[in-house]
Amino acid sequence: MTDVTRQDRWSCEATRCDWVPPATGPAVGTCFGGYNRRGFRRWTRSNKIVALEPGRTFVWETLPSRLYPDSTEWRVELRPDGRGTMVTESFRITKLPRILEAFLYWFNPTHRERQEDLQQDLLRLKSFIESGHASSP
Repeated sequence: MTDVTRQDRWSCEATRCDWVPPATGPAVGTCFGGYNRRGFRRWTRSNKIVALEPGRTFVWETLPSRLYPDSTEWRVELRPDGRGTMVTESFRITKLPRILEAFLYWFNPTHRERQEDLQQDLLRLKSFIESGHASSP
């Protein structure tokens, strides 16, 4: 869950993630670059880990930039549920200029409602874990 270099195996948008040196793994305050694709659109984002509780919680935020002045906090949580593990993925937009909000609404409708994307991400994550690949490099 915290190895961002594997995120492309279950994300509907991420095609690659790389740690930003000197980071080589997850820790609060470390950064990673995310490369994304949705249809014909491609973009990159800088991200920073803001909370980490190994085996339970992993939270990162997209960092605002000149090209992308917005920011979103992404959260993945694991909780034992008696039969296995409950995985919850969520996001919270923390900064979104009005003009960008209007642009995204009209020109990027896939970002209006993310529930189906998140459900599909979780199904791909489940399949990845159950395949046994999650414990190998």
